[in-house]
Amino acid sequence: MAVRTASGDRPEGSRLVGRERETRLLRAALAAAPSLVLVVGEAGTGKSRLVAELARDHPARWLTGQCHPVQDQAPLTPVLEALAPVLDARPGTGTPWRGELVPGMRHSVFARVTEVLGALGPAVLFVEDLQWADRGTLQLLRFLASRLPREVRLVATYRPEDLRSTAEITALAGCVRAGTRTTEVRVQPLPAAAVRDLATQLLGVDALPEALAGELFERTGGLPFVVEEFLRDVVVGPEGLISAVERALAETRAPVALRASVTIKLEQVSEACRRVVWAAAVLDSPAADSLIGAVAEVNGMELTEAVDVGLARGLLGQVRPGLYDLRHALAQRAVYETIPPDELRRLHRRAAEALAAREPGAHARIAEHSRRGGLIDVWLAQAELAAGQLVAAGEAESAISQLLEMLRVEVLPWTDRARLATRLGHAAVESSLWSEAVVAIRLVLDEALEPSADRGRLRLALGVLLHDRAGELGTARRELAAAVAELADDPASAAWAMSALAVPTSGMEEIAEHRAWMHRATRLLEGQVGQGDGNLRARPVARAGDANDRAVHGRPVGDADGDGRQTRGDGSSAVARTMVRRNRVRLGLALGDLSEVDDSAYSARGLLWLGHDRRSAALPAGVGTRLWQAWLAGDWELLPERLLRAAAVGKSAPLVQAELDLISGRMRLAHGDVAGAKELLLSVGGELPVRAAALATVGRLHLAAEQGGLALEAIEEFVEVVRRKDGWAWASEFVATTCLALAAVGRREDALGLLTEFEAGLVGRDAPASVAASKLVRAFVIGDLGFDEVASAYRAIGRPYDECLALEEKARRALDEGEPAQLVALASTYEKFGARWDARRCRDALREAGVTVASKRGRRGYGNALSPRETEVARLAARGLSNSRIAAELSVSVSTVEDHLTNAMRKLKIRSRRDLGPLVDP
Repeated sequence: MAVRTASGDRPEGSRLVGRERETRLLRAALAAAPSLVLVVGEAGTGKSRLVAELARDHPARWLTGQCHPVQDQAPLTPVLEALAPVLDARPGTGTPWRGELVPGMRHSVFARVTEVLGALGPAVLFVEDLQWADRGTLQLLRFLASRLPREVRLVATYRPEDLRSTAEITALAGCVRAGTRTTEVRVQPLPAAAVRDLATQLLGVDALPEALAGELFERTGGLPFVVEEFLRDVVVGPEGLISAVERALAETRAPVALRASVTIKLEQVSEACRRVVWAAAVLDSPAADSLIGAVAEVNGMELTEAVDVGLARGLLGQVRPGLYDLRHALAQRAVYETIPPDELRRLHRRAAEALAAREPGAHARIAEHSRRGGLIDVWLAQAELAAGQLVAAGEAESAISQLLEMLRVEVLPWTDRARLATRLGHAAVESSLWSEAVVAIRLVLDEALEPSADRGRLRLALGVLLHDRAGELGTARRELAAAVAELADDPASAAWAMSALAVPTSGMEEIAEHRAWMHRATRLLEGQVGQGDGNLRARPVARAGDANDRAVHGRPVGDADGDGRQTRGDGSSAVARTMVRRNRVRLGLALGDLSEVDDSAYSARGLLWLGHDRRSAALPAGVGTRLWQAWLAGDWELLPERLLRAAAVGKSAPLVQAELDLISGRMRLAHGDVAGAKELLLSVGGELPVRAAALATVGRLHLAAEQGGLALEAIEEFVEVVRRKDGWAWASEFVATTCLALAAVGRREDALGLLTEFEAGLVGRDAPASVAASKLVRAFVIGDLGFDEVASAYRAIGRPYDECLALEEKARRALDEGEPAQLVALASTYEKFGARWDARRCRDALREAGVTVASKRGRRGYGNALSPRETEVARLAARGLSNSRIAAELSVSVSTVEDHLTNAMRKLKIRSRRDLGPLVDP
């Protein structure tokens, strides 16, 4: 997508957007002479821009005058300003009278203006903002309209909302002579599609996300001027387009000209109307007139008349029948800035009281008005309730902002600060603001010198946050252990902390210690069943999005990708049971036990480690898991682009970043950047299965270079970690690579011993990837299995690249016997994947054997044409298949289908999949 960046400018020569009908009308009107054209529309609709667009190419001479909102401007000023260039260029013609038009003089002045215009030949007299014209100017224009010279056009713009009566202007049309063309061009706000097109043009991008375009339309009211004001200074930087535009929507101030216009309008209305408009600006969202009146302290017929005047003068807009608001976001800001500070605080207090009486559940709005109105106690109480609502609604960052601001109130008792900080910790698991939350929580912890259940709950929240979001696994486990020691009076929270310590994919503890933690957690909660919500094991983990689950504030340890769930940090038994169940599933998956697997993101990741790839792909998952699924499934075509898009997520989620680094390292190796791949893979941190996969790849690249010693040096130490964790189920590739490295350096007995230990560790466990890996070692080291059987095991899982690696050894052995065909075919298969390093390795082996092989180039680029896979996906979509159905048909992930479909629609220049049919039918 082409974007305007910090080093680039907006596109030059921007076109007029969404004004095709108005342009046709105006062009036709200007083609006739004499003619009168009235261009009418509210402020910001682009009347002047529309006229200017046609004036640029119109052959007549244009004379432009501007009316101003000044009470005592001299009569005829706009017309005389328009004629000034003509009068200055025609010495001796004289200047029509400026000043008071006394009886007997008016006709001669008006006649002189008409005479001057008639002498110019083809001309257009253009008067802007006629709503501010003085009486003399209106009289002159009526006189001129009644006797327009043959080659003269009179064009005027005006805003109906700034007129007490439109009759003064529309009367112009009643003055024209027969044969004079009269046209009214009404310029309305742009529809949503045109706002999106205007925004893409202003930003210099190819497309705008639908949600962002919709928000821009709502915030601007479809007014081009407001769209341009919001986007004028937007620069798309590293944070991306969406963040840049959202920041502009939140921070752009009302322009000085708009503030001045609003001030003038407010001075011209009654005190009641002014207070009603102020109240609407303070409420800052569509509201019933009764609520606005309560805030403004205006009621009855006075309120009705005030709303009527506000609507007529364009100060208010009617969003829906009975709901009123300012016309757009900049108008709201302009009005808000005109309110005197003392009145502003009173209005916010009134808003808080009125909302509490009418909408008691609107905690966030009540909190904000209370804060701005100086009601600190009310703000704190309402803001805490609002934070819970925001997290439950999936708006964690707004909740965190609320909680951080509350924690800055130093006069709060420590117990209140601890409770707020605990909520903050659980909410921040979902947010990129986690680092700010960690700092705030540690500050509160430092204030507590004595152990307590409050401090224990705070340590629990910090431990979960450090593990799940910050990736500080060692520190997290220490905080969790400390929490257990302080939570003797809160068994539910203690059980939660214990179950978090039971997850074995981090730390250096023995697996027996993890099992013991889970046993303690389960026993502790079973003792609370009578006070809780039923049998701990009988209830399944709630599905993502369930109301019960969404009412809480965080996720369990290890849920780095996020599955959309929220958890309360209040230590309730129900929440603790949910957390313990979740962490028990994590423990089971790490041991190859699928008996309690649910349909969450952490289950998707655990299943993938075990080799249940297709089952994993059917579950909700985070970005790291999705990309790892794509790698294993051989869907590499769009991986580089998807990795770039995922970079922003990785920056704020170290555990996700570890997964991205693993995939990026493998991609670098596949493309032949061996040194870069090794450097990145050796830096991979995160959970143990991710580190194991990274080390396995390092070992494999050394083995490919016949450097068995270096392979062992890089990976052998981690074998002890796998033993301590009983991690045979998730360490498939690592264990296999270690066995092959041992065999490569002549330590065959050690390789067989590790294989025996590996196979014994898999007994009774459901880990297809580890079973396939053990077969690979048997085929290599013992030779009691064929490589076809190994390849078949990987094929059954759905890992075509691993299948090729197994077949490569079979092909090499065939080459040793003088049969190169298998290795030639395999090199071609690697090329189709984009695995250039593997293909080159095969071709090098063929050349060493004396087989001539033509060098292959990488996967062909298709430019703006559809690739075969894009065409296939587009045709299935055109037949009406959903993305999930297409994914099942093609045996790829849903995200891969989405990427192919997005690319196809972009290349075909369409926005809806309904338009695909005629373009992709065979």
